Amino acid sequence: MHKNTNKNYNNRYGNRPNTDDGYNFRGRGLLHLTLRDNYHACTRYLHNQGWLSSDIDFEAQPQLVTDSGVYALLSAVYYWNDRKCYPNAKKHQEVLIFKGKHLYEIIDDEANGNIIITKENVNTTKSVLAISVSVNGGTNGLDDRTKQHARIKSQNIFKDF
Repeated sequence: MHKNTNKNYNNRYGNRPNTDDGYNFRGRGLLHLTLRDNYHACTRYLHNQGWLSSDIDFEAQPQLVTDSGVYALLSAVYYWNDRKCYPNAKKHQEVLIFKGKHLYEIIDDEANGNIIITKENVNTTKSVLAISVSVNGGTNGLDDRTKQHARIKSQNIFKDF
């Protein structure tokens, strides 16, 4: 994986050629923050919001996004807000009920009347579909995301956030 990641991502989006940047800045966090430029921008955004102490730098220490649930969550908040992800979901009528809602409102199944739906032969929830199409622009990986969402909810991984 190490060699392929460097080959595919080096010399792109701030990743330097002939380094391990492709591997070092691989997808981490809840929405898979990827590429050196994004790690830098995420750190800057979180500092500006006052959500990250000034001594934390994801570009200098990218593994922090994996090592801490808080940082994994904050990287997702940065990505969602920075990319204005919702416009990608417009072509999926099932998720229009989430228009204008925050990420935490979307993922809260009980509060939003979220129901099980079938999309491309995958039984999922509207919230998982909304986040998938908003971030990825489509439904690739929907089955795995649905399973991971169920696992995270059943284990109460984010109950303290």
